[in-house]
Amino acid sequence: MGLFGNSQKKEEKIKKKLLIQEENEEKKLLKKRQQEENLRKLKDFTPNRTIEKSIFIDTEKRQFKIKGLFNSSSIYDLDKINSYELVENGTSISSGGLGRAAIGALAFGGVGAIVGAVTGKKKDNTIIEHLNIKINMNDLDKPVIYLPLISKKTKRSSMLYKNAIVQADKILSTLDILLKETSKNTNKYYSRKSSIFSC
Repeated sequence: MGLFGNSQKKEEKIKKKLLIQEENEEKKLLKKRQQEENLRKLKDFTPNRTIEKSIFIDTEKRQFKIKGLFNSSSIYDLDKINSYELVENGTSISSGGLGRAAIGALAFGGVGAIVGAVTGKKKDNTIIEHLNIKINMNDLDKPVIYLPLISKKTKRSSMLYKNAIVQADKILSTLDILLKETSKNTNKYYSRKSSIFSC
């Protein structure tokens, strides 16, 4: 009984090891395909709009690219944006996105709303270490994209911080417009589709 149990355990370990190797090979193959697809997208990417010298948009193909070291070679689909938020030291201070009518009233108030809300205090010597725009994507491989605006200790009362907030406000307002366009296009598609079926 003991010999049979040991050989069965060894066989299970071997099967498990082979399964892990097979999964790793599949992951490598998928990653390679994604890289090839992204290189193709990058080659065809022709930005015709720029948001604050940080986000480059190809409105024809509905794609965008983030300026920066880690993101510079990745192309994303605008239609895959779920939501976005302004994150200060790990805490969301404003958010918005598709299908979220009033989640972040600050983001929907137009240019100046975030500036007034965040910098409205008389004298604030709070130190900010990170200020990022976080873009949540409907993509299992790349669910979150970060656009850093401040990545060093900065006083909230400084011009650097205030300029970053103005930049964030413009970016979030533009993302809001782009998502509304996506929503309109989606609604038109579904209304046409439902009218076809109702005939």
